[in-house]
Amino acid sequence: MLNDIQIGRYLPGDSFLHRMDPRVKIVLLFFYLLLVFFVENAAGFLALGISIALLMIVSQVPLGMQLRSIRPILWIVLFTFGVHLFMTPGTELFAVGPLSATWEGLTRGVYIGLRLILLILLSTLLTLTTSPLRLTDGLEALLSPLRR
Repeated sequence: MLNDIQIGRYLPGDSFLHRMDPRVKIVLLFFYLLLVFFVENAAGFLALGISIALLMIVSQVPLGMQLRSIRPILWIVLFTFGVHLFMTPGTELFAVGPLSATWEGLTRGVYIGLRLILLILLSTLLTLTTSPLRLTDGLEALLSPLRR
């Protein structure tokens, strides 16, 4: 299980993302993460998914290594999906005993699950393409105005 955790690991490389300034990557990650929370429709998630897939390709990090980062949080995604599926009021799809799954719950559960997966993929991409020392230096530089 610990071998599946990719956040915090660095894989040396010579891709565009590896060479990019860590401050730029951190700021872009911040805005991307905000964007993930503002998207509310399938077209928006599709656009985000495509752009993240392109970033994953540009990074030249093996796809399997990037996708392995999802495995540890998969049970959280499935649990969250189930909670939304059965606890969101709306048009009933089917019932399991006293619980009823709704179309609105299905939609919300898929969106929340996608958000979690996209957040993990973006965070993993940052750490796989930025050495811990450069990441720390970038964070220190970005937070330097708060030094006082």
